[in-house]
Parts: sequence; C-alpha cells; structure tokens
Amino acid sequence: MQYAILYMFARRNERIRGAASEKRLLEATAIHLRVLAPCHYYNGYQQLDRLEDEICKGINRFLEREKITLQMDFAFEAFPADFKLHKLGRFPNADAIVQALRRVEALK
Repeated sequence: MQYAILYMFARRNERIRGAASEKRLLEATAIHLRVLAPCHYYNGYQQLDRLEDEICKGINRFLEREKITLQMDFAFEAFPADFKLHKLGRFPNADAIVQALRRVEALK
C-alpha cells in the first residue's frame, strides 16, 4: 500500500513528473498491486478475499474522490506449489523466479 500511495503522490506532483526518467510508468492507465508469496505463506489466514475486496474498494473511493483517472486493484497471489525458497529465505536464481511468475500468470 505504501507503493500505491507513493505512486499516486508522484503521479500528481509536477516536479516529480518532470524529473522522472521513466515517464511511461507515471502515465499508466492501470496498476495491479500484488502480494506474491510462496503458498505456505498464506496457511492459516482466512478471509483474504474479503480483505482484497475492502482494499480495492478503498483504493477506488480514493481515486474517485481525488479525480485520478486510473484503474488500480489489489490481490494476494501465490507462487506455484512447487516453488521453493532456498535456506535462510533466499530466493532461487532469477531464471527460476521468472519461470515461476510465468506459471502464476498461466494459472489465471
């Protein structure tokens, strides 16, 4: 949520927009906020769907009130079940992460 707030602040601030090296990001028409974690991370948590819905409603109310023309949503997502972190919570190499992300997209 911090990233969403900072993004909306940067998008509306002319000094930041002028100094931004990647202006396309500040001109996006849709932003999809995601919490992406291994499957086991969500064990024991109930009602995440309800939390997602409430966060999306709050974002949309804010965008409407501030007259920001932008589609933004929020969701919790999980890596495929066979995705494993290495010891001490280190992620596997970049190729393994990219492959896992592609499989997450394919599951939708």
